[in-house]
Amino acid sequence: MNMLDADFIIFITITSLCIVCGAVGNGLVIVVFVTKKHRFPKRTYILTLAVVDLVVMTLVAPYSIVFELRLVEHPFVCHTFEIIRHTLIAYSNLVLILIASERFLLVWRPLKIMSSKAKFACIIGFLIFSIICSSPSAAIYNVSDHSAQPSGNATQASPEYCAFTTSILGKTGSDIYLKFVTLSVFLELFILIVTYVFIYVRIYRQRKKTHRRFCRVHKQRGE
Repeated sequence: MNMLDADFIIFITITSLCIVCGAVGNGLVIVVFVTKKHRFPKRTYILTLAVVDLVVMTLVAPYSIVFELRLVEHPFVCHTFEIIRHTLIAYSNLVLILIASERFLLVWRPLKIMSSKAKFACIIGFLIFSIICSSPSAAIYNVSDHSAQPSGNATQASPEYCAFTTSILGKTGSDIYLKFVTLSVFLELFILIVTYVFIYVRIYRQRKKTHRRFCRVHKQRGE
């Protein structure tokens, strides 16, 4: 990979800026929520999401840069970080769904509030679920042998580095897992959209109903 390539320089610059801004922003959120507990009684999901994003910015994003540089040469690092990367992406989406579900519950059943124990159980349960679902990612990425790669008229030896592979799960197994990941992302996005659409429709109907009642009462008093 040519380190002077324009696309690569842009990628490094944007990713580095995201790492700095994300780390600082999420770090401040965690500090504020931890030190001002009395001002933020409902902070479980937000804190969890901030911690996950902070780990992504400080661990996964730098790994992605090293991965693109083809410098990940140890199998353990390759497998471990791929599981971490897939787990955190899936988990952060599930936390967003938890936040949306809580908002949905508040609108649909205002008097029914989830307890802290229930929230903690959901957070731990979804984390375990994300780890289990992301475990196959360790089998579709591996330190591959890229020796004896033809380059023009000569044969140029390339180092081993972490890359996508079908040598472990096979082409069919790897394809099934990739489709599963893609479907999961679209399904999570669909659930978020549908949930918030329902929330806003419900709020709109409640406000409209309240406005009608107010107008009716005001009219009766006027008469």
